[in-house]
Parts: sequence; structure tokens; C-alpha cells
Amino acid sequence: TCLCLNAYGYEMSKSAFRSNSLLDFYEPFDRSCPIYAGFNSFVTISHGNLRHILEICYKIFIQVQDFNHKLPKEIDPLMQAEGVKEASRYLLEKVKDCGDEGNRLYDFVNRLGHLYSINRRSKIKSRTEIIQFSIIGGTYKNKNKIMDFINESIKHSILLDFQGNQRFDQNNPDLINYVLNPIFSPYFMISYRKKRRLDLRAEQLEILVDGTEDDYKKLASLFSEESTLADENQLEFKFSENNDN
Repeated sequence: TCLCLNAYGYEMSKSAFRSNSLLDFYEPFDRSCPIYAGFNSFVTISHGNLRHILEICYKIFIQVQDFNHKLPKEIDPLMQAEGVKEASRYLLEKVKDCGDEGNRLYDFVNRLGHLYSINRRSKIKSRTEIIQFSIIGGTYKNKNKIMDFINESIKHSILLDFQGNQRFDQNNPDLINYVLNPIFSPYFMISYRKKRRLDLRAEQLEILVDGTEDDYKKLASLFSEESTLADENQLEFKFSENNDN
């Protein structure tokens, strides 16, 4: 069966502002955004994982068959986007099955995704398209425990690790950027492009991994527009450019 996945017009705009505006428009209606539609978007979101791209196509087929048992030659971008979001939701649930740490990994993805989602909705549009973080400074209570958890998340492809961008990390060439797998982006209604980076302190990472709900709420409030710290110059977090695709 030939599936035409309209790759033009709806894929993520090169303008972060325009793509973020589309996400702002669709989110209140609990609908997926058409920036996730199109075969090129599927390839980027699946990040070379064959299982993920097959799951995306399968969920899209299901969306189409809800209306018509016969597959059309072309599929509407909005239906594509809904299928991608369903695939993202399904694969997030499967994180719970990732070994002994499955439930902790699931909670970690939800916290990190929620943090990025709050950030994306900020009126400070220069803070958009952040789906990666690095650890800059701070003191761990138990570094080995946290890094074992991060390595476990990398093993299950929940996080993807990349060497720091040489252009922006000249003073720290060994810096590691940790990217939330873009397959989770449609669920959280965030960008799937790793354009910018969030620099976290060790204590903040520990909150994401093992902190209490109250600790996490305080951390998340730093990103909230309702927070008194919403002014960009007052935020404890530092944002770094990254021009990798």
C-alpha cells in the first residue's frame, strides 16, 4: 500500500516563532499540531528508530480507518498529526516497561517534558525549541546514583547524548548535551528540533530524577508565566544556542 504523507507546507517552519505560534493555536483544543505531519517530520521525530516510525504510520492508519475502512491515496495533515500524537502517547506509556527503573524513567520523562512544555508556552519566545539540557555546576547529593539513572535512560533511548556544540562550548569541549527523545515531543506539544539548550545545575537535575512533588513544583514555577521570576533576567536557568538539526 502506498501512503502519501504530504511532506510540504505543514512541516516545522524554519521560524521558531511561527512553529511556536501554531502550537499555541492548537493546544487549547486538545488537538495535535500539523507541524508534526509530513514524512520528513516523521523521520526526524523517530530519530532513525524503525519501530517508532512504524508505530507512527500504524497510528495514522488507525486514524484514517476510523472514518473509512479503505485507505486513501493521501492523508490529511491533521489526521497525520493526530496519529503521531497517539504514537507518542503510546510509546511514553511503554517507558514503564523499561526494566526495574521503568516507573522512575516514566516519571522523569513526564517531569522533563512538562518543564519544556511550560517553557514553550512562555511569552518570552526566545526560550522556545528547548528539548535538551546540560549539567553545569552545582553539587550532587549522590552523583553516582544520578548518573547511573541518566545512563539507564540513555540505554533505553529516552535520552540521547551528544557532545557539546564546539561553536558554543569552546570553554567546555567535554560538555554533554542530553536530548529528550523527539518521539515524546508531540505528546508534550513541544518542538522536536534541538535548537537551544537548558543549562541545569546538579541540584536541579536531582529534583527532576528523585525530587518530591513539592520540590518539582518549585522548580517548574521558574518557567511559569505566573511566577514572579518570569522575567528572563531573573531566571536561575541559562539558555544556550545550538544550531544542530
